[in-house]
Amino acid sequence: MKLKRRLILIKDMIFSNFWYKLISIFVAFLLWLNINSTTKAKFQFYSYVDVINIKDNFVIEKVKPERVSITVREKKTFIKDINISQIQVYVDASNIKEGRNQLKVKVIAPDDFEILDIKPAEVIVYAKKIK
Repeated sequence: MKLKRRLILIKDMIFSNFWYKLISIFVAFLLWLNINSTTKAKFQFYSYVDVINIKDNFVIEKVKPERVSITVREKKTFIKDINISQIQVYVDASNIKEGRNQLKVKVIAPDDFEILDIKPAEVIVYAKKIK
């Protein structure tokens, strides 16, 4: 008898206002789907720093650190195949002098990406003048 009462109680809990419960679960699912689809992908990766615009009479001996951490976020709402090879990380050595140079890291990314952070923002480039 006790078991029968419990089964009736469980049945009442599940099936009373069943359509309201079903609709509320469906609405909650739609809200969850909407929030997930509008979330933008954010990711971090490490990249080597290229040195560009080196004067003809200079040679780059060392770049410290060789790699920097880049944090990017997709601007579009739908996640697609992310190709980080399209992102270029470099320093401009057009005003370089012999010895130690502290240069700002620059990043070129496609329009689909927003650059959030570059760590470190500057690297040290050691250059040597050749004769």
